Amino acid sequence: MKQLIILTILSLGISLGASAQQLVYTPINPAFGGNPNNTAHLVNTATAQNKTVDPDATDRFSFSSGSDLDNFTESLNSQILSQLSRSLVDLQFGEGEIEDGSYAAGNFQIDIANTLDGVVVTILDTNGGEQTQLIIPFF
Repeated sequence: MKQLIILTILSLGISLGASAQQLVYTPINPAFGGNPNNTAHLVNTATAQNKTVDPDATDRFSFSSGSDLDNFTESLNSQILSQLSRSLVDLQFGEGEIEDGSYAAGNFQIDIANTLDGVVVTILDTNGGEQTQLIIPFF
């Protein structure tokens, strides 16, 4: 009987000493209220686990699979468009000049005109007929 009383007192003492605290859920994903610093880690983890391959994707670091002449033409057109864009930026920010007129680069017809609003660049894709117009304002 004495052992039963001691055992009862010990079990009451242990249960009174235990304490509980409230559990709080904190989301990991920033889209659901988590820490925004988790974004890069979550994206990198998802990218590492992604095993699907786009069959229509092209390698952006290699030339097209055409002939050497096609590759040369593509490279030349790219350099012409790059030089034209550099000239436009230099013109607007005070370092160079570009003449008004029309330029042909590969499949593009580029018209440049100085207006009161700024430099107007019209780019026409001669293959698809799509046209884009850029207005670079004067500062």
